[in-house]
Parts: sequence; structure tokens; C-alpha cells
Amino acid sequence: MLTCLYSTYSLTVMLYRSECWTVKKADVQRINALDQWCLPRILDIHWHDFVRHDAVCRMTQQPPLSSVVKSNRLSLVGHVVRMNELADASQIMFAQLPDDWRRPQGGYAPPAFDMFATTCPHWTWTCQKPGRQLRTDDFSGGS
Repeated sequence: MLTCLYSTYSLTVMLYRSECWTVKKADVQRINALDQWCLPRILDIHWHDFVRHDAVCRMTQQPPLSSVVKSNRLSLVGHVVRMNELADASQIMFAQLPDDWRRPQGGYAPPAFDMFATTCPHWTWTCQKPGRQLRTDDFSGGS
């Protein structure tokens, strides 16, 4: 019963708009830490019980929160890829920066499609629409 309440109320608040998040390694660790903190307390499992988190996830039938965030992000990519190429979201996703463009001091923020490509480097990115060229050399993986 408590896991149903957790799924209904807590997860909806925690994962609000997670399809648009820019998730870094430290963020994934924080998301998983929150999940690893909440679920054992719901099941009244104490630290001295030495129960692994994957066992807790099996007991509650809950996937890790980081995998939920990842699937939400990838579902957004699917929607945008199937979108009309004149739509704003599609143009933003496939934006190409000029070769001579330099970001002001503070680092480089890659276009959204590059960020999703590094999320799943093992995928073959074949979502090219007619008349649109994708930079497949950028999708070799790694971050």
C-alpha cells in the first residue's frame, strides 16, 4: 500500500518534467540516492539489515529512478524526431552551430540531440528525416 502511495504521489513530484532535464553523472547519483533513501524506509528496512538496493527494487517492483528519467528523456526524443521539421522543438533538437562559433567562458553546451546520443552511445542513430543531414560522427559515444 505504501509503495502505491510512493509511486502515485512522491514519484510524480520527483520526476516532474524529467524528460527535459540535463542529467549528469552526479545528478544520476543524487537521483539514485534519493530512491535508495525512500524505498527502504517505506519497507521498514534498516541499514543493519544489509539489504541491497536491487533487492529492495525487486520487492517493490520499482525500477531505479535514474532509469525512469532516462526512459522519459528518450521518449521525448522519439516524439521530437517524428515531429514536423518546421516545428520549433524539432529545429532546436537538430540545430547546428557554426564552425567558428565559440561559447563564452564556462564550457560548451552541445545541441540536445548530441546530449541524447551520448546517453545511449550503443544505439544506432538512424532517425534521419528526408533533406536533413545528421552529424553521425559526433555519436561515437563517451561523455
